[in-house]
Amino acid sequence: MFELEHYGSVKKPGNWEGRPESAVAKFGKGKTGPDYFRGALELLHATYIGYHGDAREWLTDNPELTKELLNKCGYWLFPRSLELPDKLEAGATVPFILTMENRGVAPPYAPYELRVKLSGAGGQVTKALGVSGKSWLPGAPVSSRYELSLPPDLKAGEYELAIGLFDRSASQDRPVEFGLKASARDAKGFYRLTKVPVTAARASGR
Repeated sequence: MFELEHYGSVKKPGNWEGRPESAVAKFGKGKTGPDYFRGALELLHATYIGYHGDAREWLTDNPELTKELLNKCGYWLFPRSLELPDKLEAGATVPFILTMENRGVAPPYAPYELRVKLSGAGGQVTKALGVSGKSWLPGAPVSSRYELSLPPDLKAGEYELAIGLFDRSASQDRPVEFGLKASARDAKGFYRLTKVPVTAARASGR
């Protein structure tokens, strides 16, 4: 968590806006209070931020900065690509490579569970792939490899594939939102990504 010194204490001597007589004007090399706030947010990889003062005064003075900081703090996850075989076979275990971009300033510190859901005429199946970690860092997209095991009794056909990230520490699993269109998200917190064909399990030889 990152919290500003009391906003009034920063503002009164002119250090927030950089008035000529202020310390920030003398020693800040052209930077103002918001510039230092942004820099500290990046440096500390903060998930929570605070201005420490009267909310009405802060919002009146900094409406656009508030929106900027809210969109920047913590993590902001954008699934960039998904790699898996062209065809899936019931009963098989296949590689599942998800590339994630984090446009925030911090990784997900909590151990969220990544799940896959397949929905089609042959029914629906949900599988947990693993736990997200601090590897989803801000900056360049990160590829994570998982293994997706399909039930042997899964019927052949075309299935809609969706992924979801869930906080298991809550009393009920809380879905974590991705930076995708709301129309792609279902009522359970899964995001529809693509459709995949599934073939029947191979008959075991004798």
